[in-house]
Formats: sequence, structure tokens, C-alpha cells
Amino acid sequence: MRVITVQVADGRVQLPPDVRDGTVVAVLAPDAEGFRLSEEDEQELSSALEEIRSGAYISGNELLAELKRA
Repeated sequence: MRVITVQVADGRVQLPPDVRDGTVVAVLAPDAEGFRLSEEDEQELSSALEEIRSGAYISGNELLAELKRA
């Protein structure tokens, strides 16, 4: 699992060619008010990014395997 940034062209999301057909994706799009996080959510996101940068994470496949076992 990964996070990528893409653009919409002619009303379609333009994904990189290595994203296979049938892949489920999540799309976050700003509305008229824009995209805002509360101070608490921003701090939580910042902490999570620091964990990722330090190598404290598991792959998406590992997460899915753990969820299946639970």
C-alpha cells in the first residue's frame, strides 16, 4: 500500500501505469472550503509521519494479514 498524488484530467483520475486494473483506491478531494484538519488531527498526523520516517510501520500486506487473523 502506498500514497500517491495524481491529477484529474478530463474528469478522470490519471493513475500511474503500475496501478493495475481492479485496484481499489481512496480519493481525497478538497471541497469549496478546502481541506482542514483540527489541531488535534494535525498533531496525530504529524506524529504518525514521524513514526513512518523512523521506520516504525508495517506494509499494507502485513496489515491485511493481521486483520484477517483478528
